[in-house]
Amino acid sequence: RRPGPRMDWSTLKSLVANRGLVVVGIWGFVFVGIQIVVTSFTILFLIEVIGLTEVVAGAYLALAHASSILARVGWGLVSDWIFQSRRLIVLNIAGLLAVATMASTYFLSPQTHQVYVSLFVILLGVSTLSYHGVWTVTVGELAGTANTGTALGAVNMFMRIGMIIFPPVFGLVVDNFDSYPLAWAITALVGLVAMIGMVSFGVDPRSSDQRVISR
Repeated sequence: RRPGPRMDWSTLKSLVANRGLVVVGIWGFVFVGIQIVVTSFTILFLIEVIGLTEVVAGAYLALAHASSILARVGWGLVSDWIFQSRRLIVLNIAGLLAVATMASTYFLSPQTHQVYVSLFVILLGVSTLSYHGVWTVTVGELAGTANTGTALGAVNMFMRIGMIIFPPVFGLVVDNFDSYPLAWAITALVGLVAMIGMVSFGVDPRSSDQRVISR
C-alpha cells in the first residue's frame, strides 16, 4: 500500500469543508448520545416505570446487547446487498426505528406483557446499539482512503461530546418533570431532527466528487 500524503492543516480544512462528512458526524454525535442514554437509563426505566426487579431489568438490558450482536452484521448485509451500499438509507432506517422505539415508552406500564417489554429492548438494541459498522464505513468512504484515519479520529472526538452531554440532560428532564416517557420523547425528537438533516443535506459516499482525496 502506498503511503498517504503528509498531514497538514489543509487536510483538516478539507475534511471540515466536506458537507457529507459533517452531516454524518452530526448524526453520529446525536445517536452515540442516544446510545449512552439507552445503556445508562434503560435499567432505571424498567425498574421505576415498569416495576421490574434489578435482576430482571439487567437481564432485559443484556437481551438488548445480545440483539445488537446479530444486528451489526445484519445492518451491514442490508447495506451491501439490499441497498447496494447506500449507507445513508440504512443509517436512517436504524434511526427511524430508534425514534419509534423510544416514543413507544408512553405505552409501557407495569401492566405491559413481558413479550412487549422484550420486543422493546430488542428494538432498542437493534437500532441504537448496532449502527456503528455502517456509520464507520460511511465516514471512511466520504473522507477517501488517504484521510480515513484522520477523519475517523476527528469525528469520533466530536461524537464523544454527545456521549457527555446526552445522559445528564436526559436525567435532568426525568428529575425535573418526573417523567421517563417525556425524556425518551425529547431524545427521540432530537434523533428525528438529526435524521431529517441527513435526508436533507447528506451526501451519498459513492459520489466521488464529494470525497476528500489528497493528492
